[in-house]
Amino acid sequence: LLYELVEVEGAVKVQRLNAHWEMLPVTLQMMRSRPAVLLAYGVKLIKGLGVSGVSGFVRGVRGVGARGKQRFLQFVESNNKGAIQETLFDETASGILWPDGGGRMSIAEFKELELTLVPGKIIAAGNRVTCSLEIHRDGQVAHGVAITEFNTKTGRIHSITFTL
Repeated sequence: LLYELVEVEGAVKVQRLNAHWEMLPVTLQMMRSRPAVLLAYGVKLIKGLGVSGVSGFVRGVRGVGARGKQRFLQFVESNNKGAIQETLFDETASGILWPDGGGRMSIAEFKELELTLVPGKIIAAGNRVTCSLEIHRDGQVAHGVAITEFNTKTGRIHSITFTL
């Protein structure tokens, strides 16, 4: 889960919530364990989201999948070697968003951070791959998440957003 919080009139409020999980494995697990629960869940989804909302929800099954995961791991590996492969990124890529970077940065600017990334759990859903990370920098270790968005036509990375 990713919560974006904002302060409104002195109170902290949730501006946006993203849930990143792989729908197909979770659905298959529910079907194997308790089909009645899956049916009840489907009814709740339709009531809550409507038919068009559920249609969008189900589209999350299709997407970048294993290829997207592999491409992100190639990014991590090439970053850790100090030579990010620019061919992993789409021609229209919007760059990399690093929390203290002052906005989106180019691949060259990101290389200058000299980070070592250790991937943890990786999830693919729709056109995004989300990965928990251990981030090594200047002798310090931080934990964060990378959300990688792909151009579904080219299969290449469009943007990466890091959160710590």
